[in-house]
Amino acid sequence: MSRGDEVLRSDLPGEVASGQPLPLKGGSAADEAGMSERDFREAKRKFEVAWITKELVSHRWNVSRTAATIGLHRQSLQEKLRELGIRRPGRELEEEIEE
Repeated sequence: MSRGDEVLRSDLPGEVASGQPLPLKGGSAADEAGMSERDFREAKRKFEVAWITKELVSHRWNVSRTAATIGLHRQSLQEKLRELGIRRPGRELEEEIEE
């Protein structure tokens, strides 16, 4: 894939030749997933919220199906949802009205 017998700097893509990392695709989504955090715990929490929410949405917020897909027991996923404060959209309003 090079022009000659040796791979030259000019044969390499710009980001490889310069040594600069590629920017993350979808920067705002990456930020929401904790990629811009310096603190490990906060980055992990943001990643868990983003990933679990994405999985729940893909299963229409069916906790049992989501838990089975991601390899958790339903009760464990429910505990994680409480721990992270993840609620199905619209449920927050129902709970506030009840109070």
